[in-house]
Amino acid sequence: MGIHSRLAEPGEAVLPRDVLAQYELLEDCILSGQVSDSEAQRLLREDPAFASWLKARALQRIAERAVPAI
Repeated sequence: MGIHSRLAEPGEAVLPRDVLAQYELLEDCILSGQVSDSEAQRLLREDPAFASWLKARALQRIAERAVPAI
């Protein structure tokens, strides 16, 4: 199940579509180097919800790439 298609886990907040779209655009800007490290750190400090969302996205990507143990 992809990052975009997974359902919220119990207790996990569901973001409004406009907020989700802003977070995704901001993530793209950060990952492409359009946002300086210091600016990214400021954004993460000022918006803990974005920081949590970004961390969850990173962990989901790691889990999707993990090779199952044989």
